[in-house]
Amino acid sequence: MLPQDLSGQVAIITGASSGIGRAVAGALAAAGAAVVVNYPPSKTSGDKAATVVGEIETAGGKAIAIAADVSKEDEVEAMVAETVRAFRHAAHHDRQCRHRASPR
Repeated sequence: MLPQDLSGQVAIITGASSGIGRAVAGALAAAGAAVVVNYPPSKTSGDKAATVVGEIETAGGKAIAIAADVSKEDEVEAMVAETVRAFRHAAHHDRQCRHRASPR
């Protein structure tokens, strides 16, 4: 668990379908961040990424899986665009709530 609240933040974790990336995705989600589970385009990796997303959601977190080869600029740009589409509303809503709750 991370020592700070990451609610309203979005993290793209490359290689998050297994190993260290999977652990990082889980920790960031547990701290409140919405997580993109990036995985290399393949059926096996896609199945693993879906499992990670399911685990995060079961624990109450927000996550999506996006296939992208991070060595290809166009795929990275598409992943970022999809991330913005998926989480824009949640991040904007959280910022508005924090602004209203902050002391004046």
